[in-house]
Amino acid sequence: MIKCLFCSHNTVLSFKKYDKYLAKTFSYHKCTNTECKVISIIPQPTDEDLGRYYSRDYLKAWGDYDENEEFVQNQKIKSFEQFFQYLGNLKAGAKVLECGCAAGALLKLLALRGYEAFGFDINEYAIAKASKFIPRDHLFVSDDISKLPLQDNSLDAVFIIDNIEHLRDPLKTIQCAHRLLKKDGYLIITTPDASHIYPRVLWKNFWYYSAQHIHIFNKNTLVGMLEKQGFRLCTLKNFGKALSILYLSKIFITYYSSAWRLFDNFLLPLLPSFLQRKVFYFGTGELLLIMRSNGDD
Repeated sequence: MIKCLFCSHNTVLSFKKYDKYLAKTFSYHKCTNTECKVISIIPQPTDEDLGRYYSRDYLKAWGDYDENEEFVQNQKIKSFEQFFQYLGNLKAGAKVLECGCAAGALLKLLALRGYEAFGFDINEYAIAKASKFIPRDHLFVSDDISKLPLQDNSLDAVFIIDNIEHLRDPLKTIQCAHRLLKKDGYLIITTPDASHIYPRVLWKNFWYYSAQHIHIFNKNTLVGMLEKQGFRLCTLKNFGKALSILYLSKIFITYYSSAWRLFDNFLLPLLPSFLQRKVFYFGTGELLLIMRSNGDD
């Protein structure tokens, strides 16, 4: 039997799914431990598979380098602004880190709010984009938080936004985040929730089941794992994203169905620009989790 990475219990094959972007089929295994139930791709995608996902073209699917770049950045910022109603003690001047910062939309917001922001990402092109918003020496091309030149107990907040599900070993990242955070520092995570109604109804057709998302947690498992690593729960809720027809069209074309290209080429141009760019909030099956570090006690 194949063991769960997080609790060492047995896993069972839940389903197999064809990944359109990589043109390969992957096996999704569910942990049999009722207190875990993490769904993981086993065996994990190869480095070559993930390299194809995280090439320069990775940002293209999100509209991060075309004539809509500024619109996409500002749309994402509308999603991220929701975090700060739960971060009342995070004052201007706080030192914060984003894991997997992509083209820097969140870093832009953090800088605007007066934080000393740092970020890292595996994509060199993304880092070049993000350097428009924070100093280049605050950015690192890396996929490993443990290799960053940051001091222990130096950070007031670590943001892991739509990132933890991408990691081969999320527990290592959580442990390093705890080491870098000051006591009472914030850990902010958004990630797909396997216990949400969408995956329970849609099963393998849940949109977050793709080869770039190696582990899909449920909220209770993730909270329990973090508490064991020295964090305490502050906020746990469903997370609704700011979206638009223009933005969704690009994503569907890249990852789901080429049939959307017909919509993009022929129907989308018929819509007035203000409708294409009309931002609405939609629950996508993700959770927002905010924890605080207990320090070394």
